[in-house]
Amino acid sequence: MLCYEDGRTAPVDLVCRKADTGEVMWRSPFQKTKPDTLVVGAFQPLDELVSGTTVFLPLAVGSRRRPTALNGLTGEQIWTYGSSYQEVDLRERATISVAGGFVLPTGSGPVCLAADDGTKRWQADTQMVETTGTYALLSGTEQARVFQRWTSARIVGVEHGRTLWTGQFDSPAISAPAASGDSIVILDGSGTLWAMRV
Repeated sequence: MLCYEDGRTAPVDLVCRKADTGEVMWRSPFQKTKPDTLVVGAFQPLDELVSGTTVFLPLAVGSRRRPTALNGLTGEQIWTYGSSYQEVDLRERATISVAGGFVLPTGSGPVCLAADDGTKRWQADTQMVETTGTYALLSGTEQARVFQRWTSARIVGVEHGRTLWTGQFDSPAISAPAASGDSIVILDGSGTLWAMRV
């Protein structure tokens, strides 16, 4: 069982406890600032940090200078992400778990890393990324004139980053995708629901 706790050497630790006894299996400094716990979303959802048995720690804290993956059962370091922490653009979510990997936002666009060894599966040239577990929606807003804006979108498979669908929406905003099997649903800014088979 993973949980956030008051840290020993940093304000927040990520702790893995045995579900039946509560005994600590491992503990790692997670965050160097203590967020306001009264704010919804002050902590990243734990399921976004786990893929298979790998736990990804996207923040540099304590002796950890780079995003680091741990064996979720033992707490031992498996690999680190080769980019320095300063190049990682931490916005609302520092990382997103996907099937067999993690999508990490960076200054040069989102990158998908394999959970088992940290190899780069793919990198995109857009800053907006939403995932459904097996698919990623990459999008960006474009503008031709002052009042004309639209969103270009591309759906890729998270395993290889291969483009499965591309399109444009006459709206500067689209929802996060929802997927079922080989179908993906997106709601655009005008309230139109789009269903795509990929």
